Amino acid sequence: MGLTEQQTYLINEHEEYVSRFGHLVLTEQVAKTININHHMRILDLGCGTAMSSLYLAKEYGANIIAHDLWVSPIENFDKIVDFGLEKKVIPIHGDAHQIPFAQRYFDVIFSIDPYHYFLSTEHYLDYLLRFLNEDGFLCLAGPIKGDLEQIEGTLDHFYSSEWWEKQANHPLLSVISKKEWKLNFQGEKTVINCLIMKKKARS
Repeated sequence: MGLTEQQTYLINEHEEYVSRFGHLVLTEQVAKTININHHMRILDLGCGTAMSSLYLAKEYGANIIAHDLWVSPIENFDKIVDFGLEKKVIPIHGDAHQIPFAQRYFDVIFSIDPYHYFLSTEHYLDYLLRFLNEDGFLCLAGPIKGDLEQIEGTLDHFYSSEWWEKQANHPLLSVISKKEWKLNFQGEKTVINCLIMKKKARS
């Protein structure tokens, strides 16, 4: 499915957001890896302006919960309506530590870029996995700390390669793909770590 002129224009309006985080590029690559389909329920956690949610719904017909703390769901809903996707994408306001859904509700959980901001507790990944169905996919991406030393004031928000490796070694997960993407961040080259993992079925 291609995007219409109106939809392309709306994406171009957010060019700064997309170029800063490479958000849609990462979303596209992850979606291809896990073969998203229209039956899936996806949590786009920390979706920001919901461009990744719109992409997944438009290109794959998936059902998306566009969850964000900082961007108003009213603002995101206006954009969703412009794309004609109000039956596929539901925007909600919420804290990542208080996800208002039943356990094992989602087939896929996306957190492309903001995941590293959620870790105020050591066991956040355990909490997040409650909401993922068995054999569901967890897709995480975020900057690697070592590549941001030149950017003042950002280090506290990012984590090392070793920290990302620890996420990949969680006992309930098996790694499907692990890649590093070179992108621009605030005008500087940096590396984004991207993990695609599958939740193991109960033995």
